[in-house]
Amino acid sequence: MEYVKSYLIARGKKLLERKNLLLAQKNRILISIENVDKTITKLKENENTNSDIFFASSHSISENNFGNTTIKKLKDEYVKLETSIEPIDSEIDEIDNELKNIKYAVDELAKKPNTNENTDDKHDGLKVIEVQEYERQRIARDMHDSIIQKLTSMIHKSELCQALLDRDAMRTKLELEVLANLAHTCVDEIRNIICDLRPMAFDDLGFAVVIKRMLLQYDESSALDVELSINEEINLVNKIIAITLYRILQEACNNSIKYSNGTKMKVILDIKDNNIILIHEDDGVGINPDSNATIDLQHGLGLAMMKERVQLLSGKINITSGENGVGTRIEVIVPIDKEN
Repeated sequence: MEYVKSYLIARGKKLLERKNLLLAQKNRILISIENVDKTITKLKENENTNSDIFFASSHSISENNFGNTTIKKLKDEYVKLETSIEPIDSEIDEIDNELKNIKYAVDELAKKPNTNENTDDKHDGLKVIEVQEYERQRIARDMHDSIIQKLTSMIHKSELCQALLDRDAMRTKLELEVLANLAHTCVDEIRNIICDLRPMAFDDLGFAVVIKRMLLQYDESSALDVELSINEEINLVNKIIAITLYRILQEACNNSIKYSNGTKMKVILDIKDNNIILIHEDDGVGINPDSNATIDLQHGLGLAMMKERVQLLSGKINITSGENGVGTRIEVIVPIDKEN
């Protein structure tokens, strides 16, 4: 639990740094908005002055047209700057909520007694809560980084279409096509998030097929060549164990893709001596799971949650790197609970 606590504290520090950067960015935008507003006000004052002095001259009309065009561009810039603050405020709110959760989790961990007497049930309960919170944060991060951004863009596109409708029908049509494509992309990403929560093929086609499909997707979408060796008897494994192993393998694969800089990834799923054995290997940059200095914060939290999941299944996990720190091997051994 000390491992989890140290990473929660480190994650909190990282979030505070990110919040400070966002606040500085927001402050710069607010200054820009103020400057644009001042410029618009001055242009309008000059426009009124020119209209009074040169009301009848063609030179005045040209100047006024130029001024109107400039003011319009500045107003568009003003709206754009104001709109850019919304996702910043949204991310700051999410950071504040996550910091509250981290503080609560760290406080709870600090309250835990050092003795193991009569604390097994509480220990397991906290593990479940920690895993659930990690999943919630993962889903919130996925939603914010992809779907929320696209939905925000769709709002801007729809507002642009309303403004263009009477002036430029062709441009409006093109913008509507972009809007439709964004909507389709959002639907696909929501489906992917739902699938990550509970792959529908689990109930219909079985554990082995879900694993094969997931690794095929990684093989096609990443730079890694993926190799799989699987014992089809894993379809008999209890579904709770199966979905937990799926999450562990998913985290291991994502770590390899994001952090290893390798070229190959190998996965073995087998059954031996009433145990299910999961082995995940890559040939990229190795890791030292006991060193806080060598692991990215999110990477480290992912490893910590993998360990928590394995312990909840009364299993064992071993994470090692190859010679000279090249490659990573994750071996998970979990007792089998086969369904009749």
